[in-house]
Amino acid sequence: MLAALALLLAAWGFGRALSNSRVGRALVLETRLASLQASGLDDFVDMIGLTATELRPAGKVTIRGKRYVAVAEHGWIAAGARVRVVAADGIKLVVKVQK
Repeated sequence: MLAALALLLAAWGFGRALSNSRVGRALVLETRLASLQASGLDDFVDMIGLTATELRPAGKVTIRGKRYVAVAEHGWIAAGARVRVVAADGIKLVVKVQK
């Protein structure tokens, strides 16, 4: 029992020391997630574009001559449809048909 507790404390201490080291910080994913959250897609909200592929519910849209990953807000949208961006969700745009 005492050996198991000592092993547990040693593993905990090693984990704390590793997470504070340069190597440990390189292994942590948090810095990469922060860059994904700051993708700049929020600027596209309310812009109009065309679906480059069918959205079932995911696909591609073209806005200002560039293609972006998008997901339909509801159901599916045919290719070539005019859509409006209603939200940015991480690294994809949420769109709905523009009437």
